[in-house]
Order: sequence, then structure tokens, then C-alpha cells
Amino acid sequence: MGTIRYASWNIKQLADRNKDVKGSNAAELIAKTIQAIGADVVAVMEVMLANGRIGMEQIVVGLNKLDGKDPNNSRDRWEAMATSNNGSAKPDRYGIFWKTGRVALTQMTWPDASFNGGTVKFYNRNPGQFVFSLASAPQKQFSALILHAPEPKEQGGKAAVSALQDIANLAVVHKPAVPSLVSGDFNVDYASKPAAYKHFDTLGYTILFEDVATSLSTKISDTGSFTANAYDNIMIQKTVKVTNQGVLDFVQVMATAMSLPAWGGASSAQQTEWRAVLKATRSRVSDHLPIWVEFQL
Repeated sequence: MGTIRYASWNIKQLADRNKDVKGSNAAELIAKTIQAIGADVVAVMEVMLANGRIGMEQIVVGLNKLDGKDPNNSRDRWEAMATSNNGSAKPDRYGIFWKTGRVALTQMTWPDASFNGGTVKFYNRNPGQFVFSLASAPQKQFSALILHAPEPKEQGGKAAVSALQDIANLAVVHKPAVPSLVSGDFNVDYASKPAAYKHFDTLGYTILFEDVATSLSTKISDTGSFTANAYDNIMIQKTVKVTNQGVLDFVQVMATAMSLPAWGGASSAQQTEWRAVLKATRSRVSDHLPIWVEFQL
């Protein structure tokens, strides 16, 4: 039986990341965050069309270096791919990082957006499907469907809700051929609109992150909180055994690396540094915390 850890992360406009973030290279920080998650597969959003592949390559180099992998050993290294742009307006696409010693990427498709004789027209961005097999047991597969939904305010808030509802009707979700999960930044806050997610419960999926805020605020509250909305989620078939799940607070990781104490024990000057860390993180790395799930096949 194989155990896989899968992560989903909306990175801030991933392109050429040779940019300074509080003294560190952004690509290196992303690689360190992915390593800290301990995932075998990481799906990212906002890989930019212009030079997003450069950013992906920089991160892979960092991951192989951090994990001590030989980049020439195809059987045991980090690899990555970025999709083409399959949206009508947004200049971004999806990216996947995976460990070849754990899984193989066997297929990437844009699912047939039709159901019940009708057509699903996703606004701005379409969902992408990735199928993986276990390196140790190629007959064991799983599917990951990824969606970066329309912005919360587009079409008066209706676009994101419609996308979340329509994705549940896709054949690859409604009647999956292999164990499946759906992940992404859905831009629909679970706390305010939980009904939009209930389609998946009806279809036999577990909604892993109910009312868990993962998007980053622009300010830190008096209590040290800096998350805002519960936009990010993973839905996985109930027939799949989930062994663990979580959210990685990479802002705290950055602050700790800078020797900053926890917010409650920070001086006024240190709290100012905390705010600078959050600002740099949101603008150069990501305005979302990565989420992850561990499951067995």
C-alpha cells in the first residue's frame, strides 16, 4: 500500500523569481516551503505565461539541491511541468512538481467540459486534470483535478460559485476512473457559502478544509493573525483513506528563519519586522498558505 502526500498552493504570479525577499531569493523560499511540506506531488497556480517555466526550473534546481537529489537521475529526482494556457483571458496556467522516486505523471488533460447534454463554460480559467501512478506500483493511480477559479468579485461573485458548482458535474469528477481529488483556490469562502461545496459531499467526496482561512491578509491583527478567507480546499473521494492533512504556515517559517519571536512575545520593533515579512511574502512569494493531504492507495 502506497502513501502519498499531495499539496496545493496558489503562488503569487510565478515567473522568473530571481528577486530579493528579505535577503533571500524567492525561488529558494518556494523550494524550502515545498520541502517543509514534505509532499510527493505539489500543484501550483499562477504560473505566468511570459517566463513561468523559468521560475519552475529555478525551483526544481533548489528542490533537488535541498533534498540531495542528482538532477541527472531520472528515477529519483524532482521534476516539474507547466501547462499551456487554456483560459479565455487570464495569462496564467498550472504547474506540477513531483518526486520521480514516488510517482510518475502519466497524463495531463483539459477535461471535457460537458454534462447532461450541455456545456460548462468556465469563466477565464479551465480546470486541468493530472493522472499519476505510483513509482513502486504503476497499476495504482490517482487523479488530481486543479482549478484556479475566477476572482471573488467577477460577475458579481457569481463566476467563482458557478465554477465550483460546474466542476462537480464534470465526468472525471462525477464518475472518476481512478481514485480522485479536486484541489485549488476556489475563491469561494467556505464560511460564507458552504452550500457551494456541498455538491462534492453529495458525490461522495470529503471536504477536507471546512472554514480554514488560508489567504493572507494585508495586516496582522493584535492577536498575530494574518489569514483572511477560506478559499483553498481539497476534496477527496471518501473511498480513499486519508491519513493526515494540514496547512503550512510558511510566513511563520520565514519569521523564525529571521530569528523573530512569536508575535505575542515580539517587541514593537520586532512586530514592525513581522509586518515587513508579511508584506514581502504576499508580494513576492504567495498570498496563500499551502494546504496538503496524505492518503493511501
